[in-house]
Amino acid sequence: MEFLVAATHEEVSRAVARFGELLPAGLQAQDGHAVEIAMAEILTNIVEHGYGGAGGPSIRVLWHPGERQLDVEVWDQGRPIPADRLSAVRAEFDPADLAALPESGFGLELIRSAFDKVEYEQGPPYNRLLLSKKVS
Repeated sequence: MEFLVAATHEEVSRAVARFGELLPAGLQAQDGHAVEIAMAEILTNIVEHGYGGAGGPSIRVLWHPGERQLDVEVWDQGRPIPADRLSAVRAEFDPADLAALPESGFGLELIRSAFDKVEYEQGPPYNRLLLSKKVS
């Protein structure tokens, strides 16, 4: 299935709700929830960071739910993710110490934890994020 998501927060919310309805039946509830949160993070980051929050061309999402695997491709024309952010390893932290948690920077880790495979290709003219999640 192909979706064109307008680069607005309202359309991101609608798209994520739709993706939640289209999750494969065999996906565990907690995994499905993680995928929804990751998709919200991906699309919101494109709107905010790729397009600077000012809108931009539609985001193209190819959604392929299968019995054994969910495959997703996300295409955008915004600023690419900086290479140093992609390769950065998150430092250890104590989740019980909420005051010490960083304010941002968890997005890529959240996405990596929700999917089994995450690959990113930079444009121009497009950026392409490839995601896969095994379905049990």
